[in-house]
Amino acid sequence: MESIKFVSNFVPTKNVRNFNVAMDGLALAEGEGRLGIVYGNAGLGKTRAAQRWHAENPSVYLRTRKVWETNYTEFLQELCRELLIMPVPVKKGKCFSAVLDSLLQNPKTVLIDELEKLPAGFLEVVRDLSDLSMTSIVLIGEYELFAYMQKNSRVWSRTFERVEFHPVEIADTLLYVKNHTGGKIVLNMDCAAYLHKLLEGNFRLAKRTLLHLIQFCNAKQTIDIDKEKIKIAFDASLHGEK
Repeated sequence: MESIKFVSNFVPTKNVRNFNVAMDGLALAEGEGRLGIVYGNAGLGKTRAAQRWHAENPSVYLRTRKVWETNYTEFLQELCRELLIMPVPVKKGKCFSAVLDSLLQNPKTVLIDELEKLPAGFLEVVRDLSDLSMTSIVLIGEYELFAYMQKNSRVWSRTFERVEFHPVEIADTLLYVKNHTGGKIVLNMDCAAYLHKLLEGNFRLAKRTLLHLIQFCNAKQTIDIDKEKIKIAFDASLHGEK
């Protein structure tokens, strides 16, 4: 049997399709500042969907860092770097002005991941940038972010698009396994439903489980998958066993 390899592919789930529709909706409001929010539990593919969209569209993607929590300057400086503003200003006000000028001269969507890590004041900075540059800024995070934004009426009133990522469906699980093994592992519906139940819609866990399943299949020289093999791979993914 030819060795099975893990193939890195992007699976266009229902969540991803909803994300793309929302991004199209934001584009329709071009000419005014507006915000979007993409939220849901960890592991559902929010970041991957945002990065994929960023790779295909004029945009900036920024992942926040906990160490910025008392420093607006470092946040704005990193945004400058992503916008290719050089040299990066040292002072906070000049950073803000540089980002604003860049977005006014070359409008593009800004995607900011995990802003809920930072204090509420950062939301005001984001709102000001969106208002003054008349561009769309999309915030990506977990349910905490949703509550975080709702509490700020000035931010919430500018939130034009809201996308909640839900656990993926069985069809997505089937497609994930097939696409990421080059079509060499195809689950029947019974096994797909079993794997789907174990994963609870978590794509990060799906990747680890599939890697262990591929190792098992290669070691045993088989593509005959049953629930027992799936459970072995799933348990190994949870405990880091091989």
